[in-house]
Amino acid sequence: MPRSVIGFPGLTLLLVALLIGGASACSSEKEAALIDGDADRTAEEEADIAGDGDEELIEAEAEEDAEPAADGDTDAEAEEDAEPEPPRAYYAAGGAMRTQDGHALYLRGVNIAQMSKYPPNYLYPLEPADIERLLTSGINNVRMLISWEPLSPDAPGEIDAAYLAAWAEQVRMLTEAGLYVVVDMHQDLWGPPMGNGGPSWSCPDELEEGYVPKDPWWLNYTSEQVIACFDNFWGSEELQGVYAEAYAAVAEAACAFDKVVGFDFMNEPYPGSGLGDLGFDNEILLPFYLKVMEAVEAACPGRLYFFEPTIGLFSNAPFAFPEALRDRVVMAPHFYPRAVHDPNTAGYDGDRANLEETILDAWGGYLDQGVPLWIGEFGGMTANPNFDLYMKHVSELYYDYYISSALWVYDPSDGGFSLLDSSLALKPVYEPVYRLPVPTRLPSKPADIQADWEAGELTFRVECELGRSLTMLLPNAGDRCTTEPAGLLPTLEGGPGFVEAACATAGTATVACTRGR
Repeated sequence: MPRSVIGFPGLTLLLVALLIGGASACSSEKEAALIDGDADRTAEEEADIAGDGDEELIEAEAEEDAEPAADGDTDAEAEEDAEPEPPRAYYAAGGAMRTQDGHALYLRGVNIAQMSKYPPNYLYPLEPADIERLLTSGINNVRMLISWEPLSPDAPGEIDAAYLAAWAEQVRMLTEAGLYVVVDMHQDLWGPPMGNGGPSWSCPDELEEGYVPKDPWWLNYTSEQVIACFDNFWGSEELQGVYAEAYAAVAEAACAFDKVVGFDFMNEPYPGSGLGDLGFDNEILLPFYLKVMEAVEAACPGRLYFFEPTIGLFSNAPFAFPEALRDRVVMAPHFYPRAVHDPNTAGYDGDRANLEETILDAWGGYLDQGVPLWIGEFGGMTANPNFDLYMKHVSELYYDYYISSALWVYDPSDGGFSLLDSSLALKPVYEPVYRLPVPTRLPSKPADIQADWEAGELTFRVECELGRSLTMLLPNAGDRCTTEPAGLLPTLEGGPGFVEAACATAGTATVACTRGR
C-alpha cells in the first residue's frame, strides 16, 4: 500500500509529534556497524556461500537444539555422518540476488494487486492477456500479494485450500511465463474493521470496539484499536506461531515453482505502541522474522527472505543480521517521497542529488555491506507534476546502485498509482523507462548501467564465462541487444518476451540495447 518517503503518508511528521526529541537520521556508517560481516567478497567467497549448506538459520537455536551423538559417536563423527544440504536455489552474495548457478538477478517488478486485498475473492482476476501485458510493459518480476485473512478465515491453524490453490494457480501462470515472483503476506491497519490482512479471530473483539475511521486512511495507524491489535500480536508468541504456520502453508504451495525467488514476511509491519523505539526492529521484529523463516525454510528450503523494516523514515535502527543469514536475506523497504506520493502537491522538484542522498542515508549501510536491496513498493500519483522525470531519476539511481524494485501497483486506473490506465494500456509517464530492454538474469553483477530514455538505449558491462548466459526481457518487437567485442555473446533480439544468449567464451562484454519502434 502506498506510503510516504519510507512508510505511510505523513509518518515522518507523525513521528515528530509522537517522539520526544525525535529520531535522528542514521548515517550509512552507523548502519554498516550494525550489520555483520565484510562488504567485499571475492569470487571464491561467493562460491563458498553458494554451496554452504551446514549453517543453521539461527546460530543460537542451533546450539540449543544440538543433541549429543548417539552410541558414543564423537561430534566430528556425527558431522561426517550428517547429510549435506543441497545448494540454495537462490542466494545473496556481493550485493546481488543470485540463482543456484551464480547468475545475478535484476528485478523490475510490479505489485499484483490492490484488488487482492479485498473480498469476495481476494485475488486479481489474472488472465493470459495480463501476462502478455506485463511482458510488453517491461516487467520481469511480480510481488504477489496474499493475505492471512482469506487464507485462514475461520480459525487458527485452518487453511482455506481452495483459496490457496487459486492463488497458486496464478503463481504458476506468472512463473511459467518467465516472471520471477516474490510472495508478500500483505496487511494494512492489521485487519477488519480497521483495514485488511488479519483474520477476524486474530485480534480480540474488545480491542477493536469503538473504532472510528479517520481520513486520510493512514491516520488510522494512530487509533488505539489498531495499536492494540498490533501490540496483541507482538506480545503473543502463540499468535506469531500460528502466523508462521500459515505462511509455511503458502511457502509449500509456492515451492512447486522454480521462479519463486522468496518470501516477504509481512507488509509494512507496524510497531503499535512501540512506534519510535529504535530497538523495535532488532528486539521484536527480527525474532519474529526468524520464527517465520524457520517455518518457511522447512516447507520450502533454499529461497530468499525479504526483510521489511517497520514503517517510518529513520524510525528504527538497522537490522543486526546473524551472520548465518547473509546468504539468504534481501532488504525490502518501501520508498514514497511525499512530493510524488501525495495528491495535489507541487510535484517532484527534479533534485536528483537529493533523491540519491535520501536513498543512501536510509539504506547505504546495507549496500556497503553487500546486502541486496529490493524496493518492494515505490511509485506515486502518476498525474502529479514531473512524475515522469521522477521515474527517470529514481530508475537511474536503481541502476547506479543495483537496486531491484516493484512498482505499486498493477490494477488499472486513470488516476492514482497504477501502471496501467483504464484501457489497460501502459501509462505514458512509464513508457520511456519501462519500454526499454531489461537485464534480468546476468552472468555477473553488471557494471556501469546507463540509460538514455529519449533515445531508447541501454548499455552495461558483464563478465562472461563459459556455462553462463545473459537473459534480457525485450518488451517490444524490434528490440535488439548487441555485444562488444564481437563473439562473446550472440545478438539478442526477437521480443516481446525473454531472450537468452550463452557466453561463447570468457571476457568482459559491453552490451548495447536499443528499443524497437
